[in-house]
Amino acid sequence: MREGHRVLDADAHVMEPGGLFGDAAVPGLAAFDLPPGTPTLLRGRPDRAADQVQHGFDAPSYLRAMDVEGIDAAVLYPSFGLWVPFQPELGARGSARACDLYNEWVADYCSAAPDRLAAVALVPMADPRAAVHAARRAADLDLVGVLLRPNFLHGRNLGDRAYDPLYETLAEAGLAVAVHEGLGLRGAPTMGSERFAGYVLRHACSHPMEQMSALGSLVVDGALERHPDLRVGFLESGTGWLPFWLARLADHLELVRDADGWHLPLTPAEYFARQCVICADPDDELVGDAVAHVGADHVMMASDFPHPESRYPEAVRTFLSTARDCGLGPGAVDAMLWATRRTSTECGSGSRSRRQARRSRPRRYRPRSTASPSPSASTTVRAAPGRSACAAGRTASWSSTAPRPTLRPRSRCPPSWRAPCSSTATRNVRARRSRQAGSASRAT
Repeated sequence: MREGHRVLDADAHVMEPGGLFGDAAVPGLAAFDLPPGTPTLLRGRPDRAADQVQHGFDAPSYLRAMDVEGIDAAVLYPSFGLWVPFQPELGARGSARACDLYNEWVADYCSAAPDRLAAVALVPMADPRAAVHAARRAADLDLVGVLLRPNFLHGRNLGDRAYDPLYETLAEAGLAVAVHEGLGLRGAPTMGSERFAGYVLRHACSHPMEQMSALGSLVVDGALERHPDLRVGFLESGTGWLPFWLARLADHLELVRDADGWHLPLTPAEYFARQCVICADPDDELVGDAVAHVGADHVMMASDFPHPESRYPEAVRTFLSTARDCGLGPGAVDAMLWATRRTSTECGSGSRSRRQARRSRPRRYRPRSTASPSPSASTTVRAAPGRSACAAGRTASWSSTAPRPTLRPRSRCPPSWRAPCSSTATRNVRARRSRQAGSASRAT
């Protein structure tokens, strides 16, 4: 807790022990291809995490770092796991093996403090069917989501129908998709790498632009429409691009509306309001604009500890100061720091009950129709006992002491989300449609 606020760190990183990935380390090749000048220390200060380095970033030392920051709970992501399982030389089987090794290890890591630590799983994106198996295993391990890279891997964007079995499985299991970029993936067409050699421009381009492409594909290619219960978080890319991108996507979709006799029934802003969140860096000076467009309950704080960009041990204080400078009040800050929690599920709310709830769900993937999405498609929420899914406007519990929210059925735009759904981009589209309808009426 910091300054009276409970704090959830939505994006922190473990440091995997050497040898964890076994033979996934390809002889003679590095797992990543970082540009010259890439920072490797916490803001240039190796002493800032001396305790954690001395203890190999084990769970007790990690919890001490959280205590220093005033962080109550954290969602953990990999470090080397951002690259190792996605090496092109591994193939689907090697990638699946690397993911399994990491998932088993990180689940054990979180067991040191299940009320404070949760983690997302890795899945082999090279083989979507193998990814389904990994996602089911992640649910059994009480992991809270899966990490997907936003890049154009294996000839697919994230909105590709090849991922439909995975998204169906994740929605049924109550697991979230965490879209997370990592600079320097070898053999992948990462934005910026084809024209810039240095760290500054490659890193500045890759994280937000890859996330923009991922969100665009999930919306325009219909994945969010086909999977209305799927929850998606966009991490480590800042928030400033989001209002612009939602508006630009809406304008382009409006331009081709009904061109082929089919259109998406919701606007990009409405899909985001229904299913997505974004993470803000502690020093994100544009977070106020994001909150104004999508609502504080769709924005979360992420420290990125212990990576070089992290502001440890001042990340939470920096975020609170930035939020005040942006004119955000205590209610909005509480939402971003604790109340939102949409990208993940319970942290320490009873592992046994969650496993029992998951096992009560059907596990077999049921293929959906390949017909184009329809406005009349069912968006009924399937909620299992012991877990509160967030995609219908419900907040998941991260603490066993937190009150359970009242479950509400989903509408196309839930009443409590009217503000996010009525963003500037959406209002502009609706106003333009109204003018067009009026012009057509006068013409007849």
